Amino acid sequence: MSFGALGPSGAGLVAEGKSQGDSSLESPLWIPQASKSKKAYTKSSKFGFYLIIFLALSFLGIFAGMMSWLGAPGKPLVFLILVTEQIDPAILPISFGAEDHKALASNQVFDRLFPVPETSPTQEEIVNIFEQLLKVKPSEKVVVYLSARSAIAPDGTVVILPSDALVAARPPISPNGPASNLQNTIKLSTIFKFMADCPAHQKLLVLDVFQQFVDVPAGVANFDLPARSLSELQAYQTQFKGNSSHQFTVMFPCLPGQRAITSPVLKKSIFCHFFVDCLRGRLTPPADCHDTLLGKVYLSE
Repeated sequence: MSFGALGPSGAGLVAEGKSQGDSSLESPLWIPQASKSKKAYTKSSKFGFYLIIFLALSFLGIFAGMMSWLGAPGKPLVFLILVTEQIDPAILPISFGAEDHKALASNQVFDRLFPVPETSPTQEEIVNIFEQLLKVKPSEKVVVYLSARSAIAPDGTVVILPSDALVAARPPISPNGPASNLQNTIKLSTIFKFMADCPAHQKLLVLDVFQQFVDVPAGVANFDLPARSLSELQAYQTQFKGNSSHQFTVMFPCLPGQRAITSPVLKKSIFCHFFVDCLRGRLTPPADCHDTLLGKVYLSE
C-alpha cells in the first residue's frame, strides 16, 4: 500500500510497503527519510545563520564607509584661510604666519579640515572658499579661521587684505584717516554675509585679522580695527535679529583698543598659540575646571 507523511522540512514523504497480505512488513520507510530531512534542515539552518552574519557584516562595512566619507558625527568642518605672504612689498606679511599655518593645518588640531591652499590665497581664492560654505548641509557645524591683515578703507569700513592686495594710492598723513587706498581687498561685511548665508545651523568665525597694519609711506596705523569690526558685526547681526538661520558667532583675538601681537619666543601669534594648545588639551586648566572642559574652547562675551 502507499501512505504519506509530512517531514520536518514541510515536504511530503511517501513510502510504499509490501502487499496487503504480507505480514512481514519492513520498518516504515519514512523514518530513515525523516532523519535525512532533519540533516538537510540542520544544514539549511546553518547556511541561513551564516548568510545573516555575512549580510550584517556587509551592512556594517557599508555604514562605516559612509560615516568615514561623511565625517565623524559632531565634529565640525573647519575652513582655514591663512594669508601669510603679500605680493605688494608695501604690505608686510604677518609675522610668524608660516608657523601659524603649520600649527593650524596639523592633523592633531582638527579632525575634519577642508583642503587648505598651499600658498597664500588671493582675493578670488578666498571668495571661492567662502562660496563652499553655501554648499554645506544644515546639520553641519562649520568653523572658519581667517588669518590675514586688515585695514580701513576710504569709506571707513574694514577690509581684509588677501595676498594680492595692492596699495594703489597713499592719502595725506592723517591720524584719523584711512591707512591707504587699497585694491583687491574683501570687505568684512562681505565675509559676514557669507557666514550668514551658510545653511549650517552652528557657525563660528575666528577673526584673527588684527595684527597691526602700518602704511609706512603714509605713516598711518589702524588702531581702531577691533572696535570698527565689532561695530560692523553688531550692525549686521541686528539686521537679522529675528532670523536665527542667519546668526553666527565670531571670536575676536583682542578687545577694542587692543591689537593682536606675535611672540618671538613662541614664534607664533599669541592668540594662535593658545588657541591650538587649548584644542590639543595642553593648557593647564584652572582649579575649578572639570575634565569635560578639557580640549574645548568656550566663548564668552
